Amino acid sequence: MARAMEPAPPAVAVAPPRVEFANALRGLAALFVLMSHHLGQFWLDRSLAVGYADMPRLADSVPTPLLVSILNPTRYFDWGAFGVALFFLISGFVIPFAFERYGWKGFLAGRFFRIYPTYAVGFTATLLAIYLGGLYFDRPFPHGLPDMALHYLVGFRALLGGPNIDGIVWTLDVEVRFYILCALAAVWLRRGSVLVFLLPAVLAVGILAALSLGRPLPVSTQFLLFMFIGVAFNLHYRGRLERAPLVFVIATLFFLFVGAWHLGRLHGISIQLWSYGAALGCFALAYAGPQGWARNRLLRFLADISYPLYVVHAIAGFVLLRVLLDRGVPAAAAIAAVLLGALALAWLIHRFVEAPTHRFGRRLAYRLSRNLGKAGPATVEA
Repeated sequence: MARAMEPAPPAVAVAPPRVEFANALRGLAALFVLMSHHLGQFWLDRSLAVGYADMPRLADSVPTPLLVSILNPTRYFDWGAFGVALFFLISGFVIPFAFERYGWKGFLAGRFFRIYPTYAVGFTATLLAIYLGGLYFDRPFPHGLPDMALHYLVGFRALLGGPNIDGIVWTLDVEVRFYILCALAAVWLRRGSVLVFLLPAVLAVGILAALSLGRPLPVSTQFLLFMFIGVAFNLHYRGRLERAPLVFVIATLFFLFVGAWHLGRLHGISIQLWSYGAALGCFALAYAGPQGWARNRLLRFLADISYPLYVVHAIAGFVLLRVLLDRGVPAAAAIAAVLLGALALAWLIHRFVEAPTHRFGRRLAYRLSRNLGKAGPATVEA
């Protein structure tokens, strides 16, 4: 007797305008981070930029392009911090929607296939870029096998003593820890219960306890507090949090975030807080006026490739930019080549790695969550 056909997982519905703004911001956030590295950090902090790729420092005699000066007029704003802050807020906003379809097991399974395969391919491309840059500049490969292996364990790398080789993995560590917290609060997130804010309250108590004992505060802690601001917007969108409580929760969480920043390991670079505040303002304005975020092909393309673009652009771009400048290519042409190359590589990874593994992860998540009995169309793609 033929086996009964399993029902297909629900299709992702077209997001309404108020949710589509988050998808558009996702693509723009990746573009801001890319811009901060190749039209900012590489030129303005030359030792740091080439330090990650272990290449000779770009000489001070090489002029900084005018566009770089225009895009970075003040040290009180950083495009990279602004983009990362948007990513954190977007994750906090969209992740709770997943629990309308999936249980905690399905959610974690889906997140695994959403994050790890794409990152593994992107980080491998980063290592290849460092190796090729070393061949060009006649330098030995700087990383050992244990450090490289630990780097693939996103979310647990820092706990196991792994280094930050690509400069961006720390943000994914924060994301994975946020997913674990969300899985613990799956019931509250599914119901849209304000009890979910017990989690940042516990984090705040943990901060105070660590400080009272003289223990170092994990860098991820303050960013987890910041991500719960996105959760507050989610509950307001779903009608579970009124406007006045929303403002109160946002103000409280941002106050705790700022306090944890100043009391933790990042107190010496507190000027980036302006960028996080600006990102919160931008997100709030986009949420309040979503009608202007109509779907279009450019924003959709940037949103589609945002994760692989974020993962692969930094070190590979530094290497290519440094080599092109060493070969005498004009700065404008070198920057254009790096930006186009990053977009092309991100699209390839999206097309052949991210999209198929994400589809597989959604199917697996659906199968693990069929006991929920109400897996309807998604409101937004998480």
